[in-house]
Amino acid sequence: MELVRRIGLGLAAPVLAFVIAAVLSTVLLVSTGADAGKFWDTLLTAPENRNLVNIINGAAVLYLSGIAAAVGFRMGLFNIGVEGQYRIGSFAAALVAGEAWLPGKANTLLAVLVAMVAGALWAGIAGLLRVTRGVSEVIATIMLNAVAGVASRSSTTSPPRSAGSRSSRRSPESPSTSWSTAPPSASTCGRPGSPSPPPWRREST
Repeated sequence: MELVRRIGLGLAAPVLAFVIAAVLSTVLLVSTGADAGKFWDTLLTAPENRNLVNIINGAAVLYLSGIAAAVGFRMGLFNIGVEGQYRIGSFAAALVAGEAWLPGKANTLLAVLVAMVAGALWAGIAGLLRVTRGVSEVIATIMLNAVAGVASRSSTTSPPRSAGSRSSRRSPESPSTSWSTAPPSASTCGRPGSPSPPPWRREST
């Protein structure tokens, strides 16, 4: 009986969350004049195979992140740095998978293991600061999120070139018949050498 009660309580939270989200979504759609019936018909229609893969990939990220946070919560620690740990793990996995050191599925398994180790080591920085310096894991993990984002972005983008290393080649000029992204201002229209206004501006003038 206790097992049934625990299962019921465990299922009550997601079911209640879904019911509340469904009610609020329907009320919002109806209040804005949208077709709520079409929305639910699209939402409850079985997705195509490609969309199903995207759903599983997105859900896996949320599920794994939730587990990572739950492990810390069970130990009385607030791990707010799941985002940064996921970034570092993903970056390390991409590096290993791109090298293709092992054939086939073995390379995928190696990339997953490397991601787990890299994410754990990144989380260990906050743990080390907590044990040795008494730094709050909340502050440390939040700051490490920003550091992980900068580190991953800077490692995947090429460094800016200095002024002396720029190529002397000039970008090709746009043909005179092409339209610019922004229409010319009224102060420049009609001047000698200035571009003529686009058709929608000519009709209005």
